[in-house]
Amino acid sequence: MGFTLDAQTYNVSGKEFPVVQIDKLGDQGYYVVLPDNYGIGLFEIEENSLVWYSQASGDAFDCRRE
Repeated sequence: MGFTLDAQTYNVSGKEFPVVQIDKLGDQGYYVVLPDNYGIGLFEIEENSLVWYSQASGDAFDCRRE
């Protein structure tokens, strides 16, 4: 599964969602709000990796840059 994110769009596996809001969490984290108040957390952000977390399901994935 791959994803991209910018200030306006979250794209996961080719499906796009508009970004409602992005909040900075500490030094290495962001909380991204999508439609219907679905939220994802991006933590431990490094040059080539991060941790992706789903608020709804509780799933967390270690992700790396391709």
